[in-house]
Amino acid sequence: MQNILWYFIVFSVLAYLIYDEYRQKGVKGAISFVLIFGALFFFIHTFIAKPFLVEGPSMQPTFQTNNYLLVERISQNFGEIKRSDVVVFDIPENGNQNGEYHTCYLPLGQNCLWKSKRYLIKRIIGLPGERVVVINGATTIFNKENPEGVLLDSSFVQFTSPLDADVQLKADEFFVMGDNRANSSDSRYWGPVPRENIIGIPFLRLWPFSGLSIYPGKIEKVDLDDKKL
Repeated sequence: MQNILWYFIVFSVLAYLIYDEYRQKGVKGAISFVLIFGALFFFIHTFIAKPFLVEGPSMQPTFQTNNYLLVERISQNFGEIKRSDVVVFDIPENGNQNGEYHTCYLPLGQNCLWKSKRYLIKRIIGLPGERVVVINGATTIFNKENPEGVLLDSSFVQFTSPLDADVQLKADEFFVMGDNRANSSDSRYWGPVPRENIIGIPFLRLWPFSGLSIYPGKIEKVDLDDKKL
């Protein structure tokens, strides 16, 4: 459902352009334009950018409900995903066993005739191959560079949580948490996110206009404290 506004805008523009092509070049011109436009739209939607609507409090105060985002897919498809990046992803199956991250728009008794995925938005905390330990709100990263562990800088987190976790990541897995630690279903509950589940990184906040920004949620400072454990 988060794509309805996006599709409405795109197809409204498309309808106008098709009509214009039809007036100038006839049926063949209009059909050729539709095929070219469709292929280009599919490529952009699959590999370049995709729209999403934020729902819920898990990333407050960084993102609010009804923030409308464009998510770039280049980093996921062709680039690198880094610690502290905000990502949109399809929740792993082990975290969706009861179907709570799907929305049923057309129920029929115990069955659902039209069910849509609900994607999540969180921040990358642990990278592939690392061990992430969360104790009383403090997050420690263990990796090749820091075999004895190093504290993660979490000074940007306003809403903390005492929930603990200890996860060893595989070569293609990420550990994610919401900025609102006290109200976030994330890797502390259902484990790592496989790379293939990541859709991309929000690069543009379109709504509200007062919050219009490029790469919203990006953290510029160093993500690991100097103090080692």
